[in-house]
Amino acid sequence: MWYDNYMIAKKLYVDVLELLIAVADVEFVFNPSNHDFMTGFMLCQTIQAHFSNNKNIKFNCDMSHRKYYQYGKNMIGTTH
Repeated sequence: MWYDNYMIAKKLYVDVLELLIAVADVEFVFNPSNHDFMTGFMLCQTIQAHFSNNKNIKFNCDMSHRKYYQYGKNMIGTTH
């Protein structure tokens, strides 16, 4: 069922992000797609709320479809 899948995805994101945060600061970027436009956004909001007191993770849950991230001298563009 859809709710089981949502809970599995939530647990997976939390578990992976906790592993990553133990090693380095993390930037979480949500890129909406045409297949999970609403549920992806809601999951991003849920994960952001879960980590709201953690200063080692930054979130970008913006609904824009095109986002850019600068890594050193490189610009990485993401789209759905």
